Amino acid sequence: MADTKFAINVQFEGTTDKEKPENTTLYAFDAKGKLLGSAPVDKGQVTLSLPAESTTQAVRFFMGPSLDEGTEASVALVSRLGASEERLKLDPKNPKIQLRIPGPIWKRWPLCHCVVRGRVIKRQPQPDGTVRDLPICNSRVFIYEVDVLPNIILRLPDPIVVRLRDELIREVTRPIRPIPIPKPFPGGLRPEPAEDSDSPVASIALPDTATQLRVRALAQTTSISHIRQSLADLHLIIRPYLCLWPWLFPFFHTRRDLLRVVNVDENGNFVTVIPYLCIGDRPDLYFRVEQLQGGVWKTIYDPPLACHVYWNYQCGTEIIINITDPSAIACVPQDPVVTGETTWVMPYSVGGTRIWGTPPPGSPATPDGWVRSDGFTDYGVYRNAPFGATLAFRMGYSNDITTSTTIEYYRWSYRKGTTGDWTQMNIPVSRHYVKQVPGELTPSFPTVLLGPKTVGTTQNLFEFKQPSPPGPDASDPPGTTTAWPVDNWFDDIYAAFMDTLRLPGTRLESAGSY
Repeated sequence: MADTKFAINVQFEGTTDKEKPENTTLYAFDAKGKLLGSAPVDKGQVTLSLPAESTTQAVRFFMGPSLDEGTEASVALVSRLGASEERLKLDPKNPKIQLRIPGPIWKRWPLCHCVVRGRVIKRQPQPDGTVRDLPICNSRVFIYEVDVLPNIILRLPDPIVVRLRDELIREVTRPIRPIPIPKPFPGGLRPEPAEDSDSPVASIALPDTATQLRVRALAQTTSISHIRQSLADLHLIIRPYLCLWPWLFPFFHTRRDLLRVVNVDENGNFVTVIPYLCIGDRPDLYFRVEQLQGGVWKTIYDPPLACHVYWNYQCGTEIIINITDPSAIACVPQDPVVTGETTWVMPYSVGGTRIWGTPPPGSPATPDGWVRSDGFTDYGVYRNAPFGATLAFRMGYSNDITTSTTIEYYRWSYRKGTTGDWTQMNIPVSRHYVKQVPGELTPSFPTVLLGPKTVGTTQNLFEFKQPSPPGPDASDPPGTTTAWPVDNWFDDIYAAFMDTLRLPGTRLESAGSY
């Protein structure tokens, strides 16, 4: 059935035509909250086309400020932005509608804009004992606005209200003490010691004497409505304790509204702008993170909402989202290399263990976590540790090799001891690249084989990774693009592999220095 077009006249009470608010939109939802349509208001007039089936039911009309492009309208969001609601049963035979908006409502509509920025990382211990903040690229951040805490408290069931009162009284009468808490600390807790500690604790400052007396006085109150309202008024006192009360967590998850989905760049950074009413507090924000793994979006960060809300978020401040999910794949940017040579290739590490090499006389001893000149490694309580299984070698090389020299290939070889024949490594090495086809939501990730290749009569050659990946296939539609991802998203960081389990002889015979 064809849509029905309605002509709607909007009267903003308490104003003249010249004072009518700008950037105003009419939103129509069905009884279940599904958006039926929206249209901007122009000089008090709106033309809105609605599905024919909506004419047989009551429609919820919301008049409110226009949303930014990319923001999906929902009943919760437009209500939070101060929209005025009116429910009407439509008559397709009389497609003219009159709406009246009281002055106290529309005069609150001017919107402010809040810059939200942050970084998604994974703190990765290094073999030398340091910790690196590695970006989580190929991910996206879901930004939600959480209902203000007083509203959440006002909707709690009676038994939970009583328990909240009792728990709050118990906490404010206890002495200050360190409390283990999860990170980050958006709810008002302050970490001691440093925030990068793996086991942070926090001390919650007790309220002043007058506030403590207000809280204790609730023990003498039997009226649930009075307790509920008093707790709502004390929400700033309650906020720091939320992490301690897991039984309260379920009442938060039903009160969050999605504002934005923001892609994260290769350095883990994200930034966006969200609207909020200029009259009132800044937004209360919660963040969830997904990462694209194997062509499927997987949730890697979705902590307890009550304990991870950035209440009254300070617009523009950087939010650090530290991912602890073991399945999250961190990206490892290449370390900078300073050398006096213009064309060079440098062995860098065996797996994650960097090569110290044989430095000049007088240089410092090999640090823990590095490959010593004799091939062993010291780390923690383990000394003289050898390597085994499959060894994966990383290397760096100068940019001019793939841009201005005639060098096209490399080859890795090994031998036991310091004499004898060399054995060429020939385990395949590939690199993934990203292919984006127009109209498809998720990209695909083909591979290009770097080696081993045979050129003429020369075998086991490996091609240096070129500045650009292979282009679109002949069968790809116009507009298809390809690009390299950050290297180690697919563990594409190794230049050669050596399988020590396939060395000649028994395990004992094959052991030794290579």
